[in-house]
Order: sequence, then structure tokens, then C-alpha cells
Amino acid sequence: MYEFLVKKGTTVAFLIGLFAIAIFLGTALSGLSSAGYDIGTDLVAQGKEAVSKMDFFNTGIALTLILIGLAVAGMLVFGILGLIKFPKSGVKAIATFAGLIIVFFILKAIAPDSGSEKMLELREKFNITDNVNGFIGGGILTTLCLIGFAAVSMVVFEIRNAFK
Repeated sequence: MYEFLVKKGTTVAFLIGLFAIAIFLGTALSGLSSAGYDIGTDLVAQGKEAVSKMDFFNTGIALTLILIGLAVAGMLVFGILGLIKFPKSGVKAIATFAGLIIVFFILKAIAPDSGSEKMLELREKFNITDNVNGFIGGGILTTLCLIGFAAVSMVVFEIRNAFK
């Protein structure tokens, strides 16, 4: 099974995705037409009551959750298999992940508190605690650092390849 998915995994994932999209489009379009709407109808303008009764989009949500579950299960299973088969590279991956977690918690600790009036208003509206706000800020800063690292790496490696 592992060798099959290594060779044909991308194709299998693509076909499963296409199948899920086809199912969703079929149920959504048939649900729209049976409810008396066409494709060009502005569903938001119909009001909250009409939109809350439109359950024909639930298939797409369910399929998305199933595909996310399959992806997470696959990552866990094949990640563990990879650690067992290739322990040396597995240690490097674990060390990299641990480093990323450490960077996240450092950035979470130094993340600025939202001081703008609008942000304070939103925090009150959605009951966002200081701890959750720190996680949000740390996640944003970590993402920005990873984007910066990726951009610098691309430039450095392109310059390095130019001189080879």
C-alpha cells in the first residue's frame, strides 16, 4: 500500500478531490434549482432565514471534513511509518518541528497586545482572552517569519546556483 501511494498518491488524491467536487456541485446545483434559485441568484440578499434553510451545501462541508480527516490520518500514519523506516531523517524532522514550536512560543510571548480601538472592540465582541490573543499574534508572527525565511532562502539558493 505504501509503495502504491508513493507512486500513485498524487493521482489518487487528485481523483478523490475531483470526485468530491463533482458530488458537491451536483448536490448544490440540484438543491439550488429545487429551491427555485438559479446560479446567478445572490443568496445573501435572500436573508438569514432563507439561507439557514439551505441545507444543500452541507454535503460540501461534510466532504471537506472527511477529506481533512483523511489527510490528517494519512500524515500521522505515513509520518510514523517514515520515522520507523528512516529514523535518521526522522530525527531531523522532529528537531525542525521542535524548533518551530520553540520559535512560535517565543513569538507568542513577545507578540504585541492589540492596542487599537477596533481590535479591543472585536476582542470584547468575540470574548477573546489575552491567552487566545497571544496565540493569534504568535501564529501571525511565526507565519511572517516563515514567509521571510522562504523568500531569503529562494534568493540565496538562486544566487548560489548561478555561480555553480
